[in-house]
Amino acid sequence: MKYFIVIALFVLVSCGKQEEVLLPKSNLTIVKDVKDLSPIYIFFETKGIDTLAVVNRKNSIISTNWILNVDKRLPLRLVIPEIIKLQQKKREDKAHKNEKAENYYSYADTIGKNLAFIPFTNVYYKTEKPIGTIIFINKNNEILI
Repeated sequence: MKYFIVIALFVLVSCGKQEEVLLPKSNLTIVKDVKDLSPIYIFFETKGIDTLAVVNRKNSIISTNWILNVDKRLPLRLVIPEIIKLQQKKREDKAHKNEKAENYYSYADTIGKNLAFIPFTNVYYKTEKPIGTIIFINKNNEILI
């Protein structure tokens, strides 16, 4: 019995692979607290000279609020296709759908020294090339091209 306990403890301790996610930082808090959440991590990995976005989908419970922890070293061209897949999965599952569940990006709040969130539930990403010129208008009605 002693050997079984020792072997079980050894297996539990040795199986953990420690990975880190570097979050973006801001001095503004948009959403401070989220209840009933599932954290989803998008890790930065390199394989040779290639950069990879590796998604931990194990925690993606559709009926909960999703917190996406995206590593800030990842380029958008790798992150957006993964986020599109996750959003489609959540939108298409009608059996377990929770209308109140939202999607959030996480970031580090430097002033409050805590984790803060940005909602993006109603954002629909596209990976198509634009047909014409893209024009952005900021809050001061200035046109940015």
